[in-house]
Order: sequence, then C-alpha cells, then structure tokens
Amino acid sequence: MKVLHTSDWHIGRSIRGKSRNIEQTSVIAEIAELCETNEIDLVLIAGDIFDHAAPSARAEDTAYKGLLSLAATGAQVVAIAGNHDNAIRWSALKPILKNSNIVVVSELAEEIDQNTIDITTKSGEVAKVACLPWISQRRLVRAADLMNVSRAEHQMNYRNGMQEILKRLAEPFTADTVNLMMAHLAMSEGTLDGSERKAETVIDYCLDVDQLPSTAQYCALGHYHKRQRLQGGAGEVWYSGSPTQLNFGEQSDIQGVNIFEVQAGQVLKQDQIVQVSLNSGYQLRTISGNLPQLESLLQEKGPDLLSEGVFLRVNVEEPQRTGLAQEVRELFPNAVAVQTLSTMIEEPQIARDLHGLDPHDLFSDYLKSKKVQDERLLSLFDQLYVEASNETSAT
Repeated sequence: MKVLHTSDWHIGRSIRGKSRNIEQTSVIAEIAELCETNEIDLVLIAGDIFDHAAPSARAEDTAYKGLLSLAATGAQVVAIAGNHDNAIRWSALKPILKNSNIVVVSELAEEIDQNTIDITTKSGEVAKVACLPWISQRRLVRAADLMNVSRAEHQMNYRNGMQEILKRLAEPFTADTVNLMMAHLAMSEGTLDGSERKAETVIDYCLDVDQLPSTAQYCALGHYHKRQRLQGGAGEVWYSGSPTQLNFGEQSDIQGVNIFEVQAGQVLKQDQIVQVSLNSGYQLRTISGNLPQLESLLQEKGPDLLSEGVFLRVNVEEPQRTGLAQEVRELFPNAVAVQTLSTMIEEPQIARDLHGLDPHDLFSDYLKSKKVQDERLLSLFDQLYVEASNETSAT
C-alpha cells in the first residue's frame, strides 16, 4: 500500500494582505500529480486544510476542487479537522465528499471506534486509520479544574485524557491490517516554525512521543509547519509540515510531503519514508541594507530576486522618513513587507520637562523618540496645526 502524508494547507491565508490562492492551487495540483505518478493508494491530510474557521468562497473552491483532484487519481483520501478548521462545517460536507472516496473526520465520536476508518485498496489490502482531529484542551480540562487544581495537575489531566483516547483509537488495529495513526496535535519533541497559532501550541498541552500507540506503523501528524521526524516512537512518527512557506520564519525550510509503501506486519524504518520536495510554492526571502546597498543588490541579483514566485521582506537600514517604504517597493515590486531599521546612534534618553513647550516642539520630541528624521513631516504638522487653529478661532 502506497501512502502520501500531507497537512496544514492553510488555504485562504494571505501574506501581508496579498492573496496566495494561485500559489496554493498550484501546490495542490503538484500533490495530485505526485499521487498519479506514484500510484498512491491512500492520502492522509492531517488537518488545517483551511486557515480560517469561516473561509471565503474562493478558499472553499480551492480546497474542495483540490480534494476532488486527489481522489480523481484513484487514491482514497482521509482528512481530519485541525484547530483552524470548522468541525461543524466539515461534518455537514461528509456525506457529499464520501461519494468521491473522501472521508473527513471532523470530531471525536461518542463511540470512539467510529474514528478508526477501514480503507480497502484496489489490490485488496486493508488499512485501519485511527483519526484524532484537533481537540481543544478546554474539552478535556474542565474550567473548575483550572480554578481549583495546580498547573501540573491539570496538565497531567490533559495528558492522561489524550493518552486514553489514543489507546482507544488503536484498539481496532490487527496484525493483518496496515495500522496508521493520524492526529492534529502538539508534541513536546516537535520544533515550531513561528507561524502556528500560539494560543493553541503551549507546553501545558503537549504530548510525548511515547504516549502514541506502539501498534501504529506510521503516525501522520499535523499542526507544526516544519517537516520533521520525531524520535522515540515505536513506529515512524512524522509531521509532514505545510506544503508552502507560510511566513518568513519558514524561509529556510524545504516544504513537501511524505510518501511511503507499507504492508501489514511490517516495521517501517526511517529510510523507507521518502521526503518529496514541492516546487510550486513561492519562496520567501529577506534582504537587508541601506538604499545604495539595496540598489546594488538589485543590479547584481535582480532576475533572481524579482522572479515570479518570490515574496520579499526588505529590512531598510535607514532612518525612518515618509515615502521610504514606497521607494523600496518601486525597486522591489514583490516586497510584501518593508521594515525600517534605524541606524541612528543610540543616545541616552534624558527626561525633559515638557511643560510650556509649544506643539511644534512636542511633536519634534515625539519624532526623535521614534527615530524619525523627516523635516517634511514636521513641516506638514505645522501646516495642519495652523489650519486647525484658524478654524477653531473662526468658530
């Protein structure tokens, strides 16, 4: 049985207000092509297909067409809801998607064994996929516990509760089936990239690898955006990571998917997990310097920096002034973020008596405190102040 593991698509996410829909569509098409060329039997999507619980119509169009394109390759698709997804919305769609060989597990069922899905491939191989969608810590740790017990105690309550759920999910595993675990959760051994939702990625609510079921041959995880293997589990434990670089904290990461072939009773090894890089996602890059240095960089590496599929963050080592960001964007039209890093020499802040200072001096002091050097801005303030004063006098 050939399996492809992906997660954290975050469809609908923009970068500094710039849509990434075209990029995300291309990336999903590349994953579908991998399914076709590798004759994938089963696709595991470990949560966070969407970036928002109320996605736009355009994001929904991209996601659903993407899921259908994976199923059209002949692969069966199993997806779970992540912390960014709307579980109720996915529940409503399940009957429709099921007709296209797409199974979505959006919530933990009252009968936990219903969350373990049986998949039979064309060749007759059977896989059991134990699915754990995102479970908020509030569901496992009662508000009363948070108020009345120590931090260590409610952390232990969460860990014990999650471990019991994982154990129950793995009970249907047999020696004659391919046994796979898929979960959207935070692991203490994992490495964050910085684009994860921090309020739902805290050390109080992490699990350890040894709490995962030892009978799972492969654990397909979602939630952390950096592709990584976690050591210490009985089987192979992986975050596939996001297929695109979601923010500039991930610009050194290589995005991709995991592909592996497995059969019942087989002990998977690390070298059997093929990490396939994706090429359709945009590259995020950071460049720095003052304006002359940036202009020289443009002359030297312009075709590379300005090529389609590159988003830039530009750190400008100049004192702040009006129009500076626009000047940078004229040089680099694909700059989605312009940050000014003042090169002014730090001077000790001396407390001043501001009593009696006129508005011009007060505003001048404010600009200096913000390291802004722009006489035009001070002149504009003076003009506005005079106009406002004249209107007040007239009334």
